[in-house]
Amino acid sequence: MKKPIPILLLEDASNANASSEELRRGGVAHLPRRVAGREGFLGALREFKPELIVADYDAPGFGGMEALALARQSCPETPVILMAGALADGMAAEII
Repeated sequence: MKKPIPILLLEDASNANASSEELRRGGVAHLPRRVAGREGFLGALREFKPELIVADYDAPGFGGMEALALARQSCPETPVILMAGALADGMAAEII
């Protein structure tokens, strides 16, 4: 049995558990920690020590780009996946 990967999920309440469920369906054994704001995100980086971060680009009040910047400062070796619905033209290139 694979050891569960600690994954930090930045998503608002309307998307709660959606990312975790998709990971589970994909066969990814993981230990999720969901946060919705900046303070919770920073606390989880320090205490939870995720091996992967999945962040909603459009999370209200604290989105994926800010989370990415903070993660790069605190734990630059941790991969970050930004999720987004529809993006305006050029936004994907800007994000990359």
